[in-house]
Amino acid sequence: MIAFLKRHIFQILALAGAALVFELMGRGVTFLLFLGSLVLLVASVYIPIGIFRGMTLVLALTSFFVAIFMTQSIWLVLLVLVLFYWLFRGPNGNEFLVWGESLLHPFGGSKEAYHGVKLIQPQSGQRTLIKRESLIASMESKTNYYEWDDINIVFLGGSSIVDLGNTLLPPEQSTIVIRKLFGRTRLIIPRDVGFRLNISAISGAVVFENQSYSLVGENFRWETAGYAATPRRLNIMVSVGFGEVEVIVL
Repeated sequence: MIAFLKRHIFQILALAGAALVFELMGRGVTFLLFLGSLVLLVASVYIPIGIFRGMTLVLALTSFFVAIFMTQSIWLVLLVLVLFYWLFRGPNGNEFLVWGESLLHPFGGSKEAYHGVKLIQPQSGQRTLIKRESLIASMESKTNYYEWDDINIVFLGGSSIVDLGNTLLPPEQSTIVIRKLFGRTRLIIPRDVGFRLNISAISGAVVFENQSYSLVGENFRWETAGYAATPRRLNIMVSVGFGEVEVIVL
């Protein structure tokens, strides 16, 4: 039962939210109050920072919460949110909030997906113009093979390890692009290569050389000394929505 609820909790939450919206639309005065709060919220963005903007924002939020708490469906939404928190509770806190694998693997314990990267020489004479590859299949694979000029890794979320230490890099520069919506990502980089990091996040952190750097809509950039003169170089670009990126040099 718990596994079923974990798998379908977002559908349940969406249904509760839809019930709230439909009830708002059926209540004339309440719906107008709700729309007015949204208009004020949008307007507050364009008002210069100051006391008037603060008053507008307070009025908008007050109207918003008054409108939704005048409905009966809000209690259903709150009940689903409490259920959501209870389902993903764990010994180290809420599993979902710390970006564990509970959402992606609801039938198992805590898991960390390992992805080894192997580089192969491009087969230019045997390639088609368009290559189709399942993202789901690539996420489930333990070792993925990429051509030197075509390294683009996409993850939905969860906790992942991307191991770059077990591959022989070609001469000069290789570029690796990693994109992820949420979760923790560990990058294992060989010590004997030069590398350049460009990590961006909407909200997250970078852990590198025993230091943690908080990112809020920012970029973290770093490169090894003498990067341009290094025979083999890795240009690593990581984009995450929400989560932590840990760089491990071995």
